[in-house]
Amino acid sequence: MFLSFKYSAFRYLWLGQVTHAAGMWIDMVTLPLMVISLFDTLEEAAINVGLVMFVRTMPHFTLGLFAGVFADNFNRKTLLVTTKTLVVFIQIIFVLIVFMDYLSMLWILLYCFCRGSTMAFDQPARRAMITNVVPAELYTNAMALSMGTVQATRILAAAAAGWIIAWTSGSGRLTEIDYGFQFPVSIILILYIFATIFSYLISYSHEVANNKGKNKKTISYVISELMEGLRFSWSRKDIRSIVIMAACFFLFGMVFMHVFAPLFAVLLGIGERGLGTLLSLSGVGGATGAVFLAYINPNTKRGIWILVSQIALGISLVLFAMSISMNNMVIVYIMAILIGLTQSIIFPLINSVLMSLTPDHLRGRAMGLLSLDRAFVSFGAAIAGPTAAYIGVPDAQMVFGIGCIISGILLWLFGSTLRKLD
Repeated sequence: MFLSFKYSAFRYLWLGQVTHAAGMWIDMVTLPLMVISLFDTLEEAAINVGLVMFVRTMPHFTLGLFAGVFADNFNRKTLLVTTKTLVVFIQIIFVLIVFMDYLSMLWILLYCFCRGSTMAFDQPARRAMITNVVPAELYTNAMALSMGTVQATRILAAAAAGWIIAWTSGSGRLTEIDYGFQFPVSIILILYIFATIFSYLISYSHEVANNKGKNKKTISYVISELMEGLRFSWSRKDIRSIVIMAACFFLFGMVFMHVFAPLFAVLLGIGERGLGTLLSLSGVGGATGAVFLAYINPNTKRGIWILVSQIALGISLVLFAMSISMNNMVIVYIMAILIGLTQSIIFPLINSVLMSLTPDHLRGRAMGLLSLDRAFVSFGAAIAGPTAAYIGVPDAQMVFGIGCIISGILLWLFGSTLRKLD
């Protein structure tokens, strides 16, 4: 199950992922609470939480494909270290803003845009680098362990963030103005510094062919490389199908963590600790799914696995929304575990299938296509906030769950290429 850990380069890549993911999950709890603290009503908070997530993920749409070109034409380790160094500087500035009590929606939006821009370049390089550090038969195993890291750190980091904010602010409610945000943003900075150090320690000998002997400094070269990747991806029906599947997953299935979970915490009155617990339990499900996936390491019928998991995710989202009216937190938390479980199966499989279908010198651009799909999180967030404000948070969540179910069924019925993918 842990075969990829035999390779030291993967271990450092994984450690960088551990620390970066821990900081990311603390950030995922802290940012919505910052936004909620600035507004008096749930409707205003819902719209602005959606806006923040839209701004954070939108750079994937504009920069993701170009980031893939960079990942295919420049040293992936150098690109990874550079982006993480920029993240550290961005976080230093944000820490100063929080400590100087200048926090406002404008600063939050600027911070989210800058962080989203660096993530657009970080993710294609990091995922494509897996092909540099483990053999092909371990792609699914390595991707499951990498994605499992994100889920496992959610268990501790999300809960810790909620408890830290509640403890340092002296409040257990999401309606107080005086929040203890200084401590969590400082911890995020420390974690990002460690992520940069671990990324610097990665060492491997195999580099993609495009990294040698070409003039990569001209705009025309970048555009030509971008068009090559797009032509290749569009010419392959199997790649088109997996990209469409990823778009549906990001649009309907990922908005829960970014938008709905903080709003449910307000609606249920469970406070910062409750929000941390909610995200942690979804992390328990995510870690369970990732360990299961790493153990079975499927190399056949992965298309069926993805489609079944997409439908199951939709059902879990609908049941979560319905459980709110039951006023039973046990059922709510069980549904959160199921949401994390299904999410953690879909995304590693999408990544591993795409890597298997793409030649080495185009893998960065293939991962860039997934960054483009992540832009659908932006569209989902932009829709989710106003929808929650207009029809209510549970009903809005149910709409997105039904979207997951319908997209999974339609792709099963009409996407024979995806269904037959191994």
